[in-house]
Amino acid sequence: MLSCLEKRIEEVRAHMYEAYAQNVNYENVLEISQELDRLLNKLTTQGN
Repeated sequence: MLSCLEKRIEEVRAHMYEAYAQNVNYENVLEISQELDRLLNKLTTQGN
């Protein structure tokens, strides 16, 4: 079962892919990617 954080990571990842596929401007895709990075880092630190 996925945690709330893992669900959020999947949502943000899907949003990033969708934004990229729709040719959303680079700055927006970068912001989404950075949010995904923060969430992944949080998941990693929680696991330790």
